[in-house]
Amino acid sequence: VHHRMGDRSGRQLLTMRITEHALHGWDLAKAIGIGYQIHDGVAAVLLDEMASDPLIAGGFTPLAGASELVGSEKLLALTGRR
Repeated sequence: VHHRMGDRSGRQLLTMRITEHALHGWDLAKAIGIGYQIHDGVAAVLLDEMASDPLIAGGFTPLAGASELVGSEKLLALTGRR
């Protein structure tokens, strides 16, 4: 499928959408002061996909120590979120 970042597979596009929804859902929840936890199973899948496809992870500045974390905490830290 053609995408502004280049041709992508359906799997890559779906992963990008899930990543966006998970992270922006967390952003919104934090902004309005409510709790929101990305399920660790979802985070694990997204982390695996990000490791194999730099375009999915592109554009983020990881926090220091992000690689030492696990699950949703690692996902948030790798994408610059505290």
